[in-house]
Amino acid sequence: MGIRRTKQGTVNVVLAILVLAALAGAIVGLGRGGGLTFQPQALPGDVTNFSGVHIAAPTAGATATPALLANQAGLGAIAEFQDGGSAVWSVANGGNVSATGGQNYSNWLKVAGPTAIATATPAMVVDSLGVSVILDVRDAATPVWSIANGGAVTQVGARTATGGDTVNNWAKVAAPTAIATATPAMVVDSLGVSNILEVRDAATPVFTIRNGGTVIGNVLQYGSSGYKIVCNTTTITGTGALAHGLATPVAVVGALSEDVTGDHAHVSFTNSAATVTAKVWDTALTPAASSAGATVDWCVVGVP
Repeated sequence: MGIRRTKQGTVNVVLAILVLAALAGAIVGLGRGGGLTFQPQALPGDVTNFSGVHIAAPTAGATATPALLANQAGLGAIAEFQDGGSAVWSVANGGNVSATGGQNYSNWLKVAGPTAIATATPAMVVDSLGVSVILDVRDAATPVWSIANGGAVTQVGARTATGGDTVNNWAKVAAPTAIATATPAMVVDSLGVSNILEVRDAATPVFTIRNGGTVIGNVLQYGSSGYKIVCNTTTITGTGALAHGLATPVAVVGALSEDVTGDHAHVSFTNSAATVTAKVWDTALTPAASSAGATVDWCVVGVP
C-alpha cells in the first residue's frame, strides 16, 4: 500500500525536524535555499556509544576555518582518545600531546620550543624504556642516522652542522670504501681565531692544532710511550742546564745560534738523570769552557 504525503504532512515533517534540531542547538538562521545554521549548545551529559562519527569540511569552506574545533574552558585535557578504556593519545590542557603508541607522519614534522621556554627544558625528549634503538632516521626505509640503546650514534651519510656537538663516548669517522681518494674522510674548518682541533685526556689538552696549523702535543711515539719535543733558546756561559720539563729525556740536539769566535766555537750536550747540560767551548787545542755567554738553540726529545 502506498503512502500519500499531503501538504499538511510535509509541514508536520519539517516541524519535527526543527524540534529535533532545537534539542541539539539553537537555530540562528534559515537560508533561502532551505539551509539551517545552528549555534551548538551544551549537552546535559557525556555523549557516548557512537558507532562512528565523520567530520568533513565543505570543499568550498574557507581555508582558515578548522574542520574540528575542541575548546577546553576548564582544566581537563583538551582531547583524549582511548583504546579499550585506556588513553592512547591525548592533548593535555596547555597543548602538550602524549601518545603511547607509534605515530606515522606522511608529511614533515616540526618541533619548536616556545621562545619563553626555560633554558633547562629540552624542546624535544625521546625516552626509550626498552632495549631497542632510541631514535632511527631512515631514507627509503634504510636507517641513515640512529641513536642506539645506551646513546651510541651511528651515521652512514655526510652531516653538516651549524652548532656544536658534544660526544660523551667514543666517536668513529669512516669514509665509505668507494669514496673518491680526493675526498677527505673528515674536514675540520675553523673560521675563527680559536684552535682548529683539541684532543683532551681527562679535560687536559694532549694534542692541539692551533689556528694557522701549528701542532702541539706528543706527536712522537716509541713502543707504548708517547714522546714530546721541547725546543728553546738559552744563553750559556761555559756550562748550563737546559729547562726541558721532561720526565725522561732521551735525546738532545742543538747548535750555536751565533758566529764562531775564539771564546765560543762549538757546543756539546750531556744527558744524565733527567738533567740535560749544554757546554760551550773555545777554540784552544785543548778546549776550555767559554768565558762569555753564547746563545744556544736546542731541542730535547723524551717522555713527558
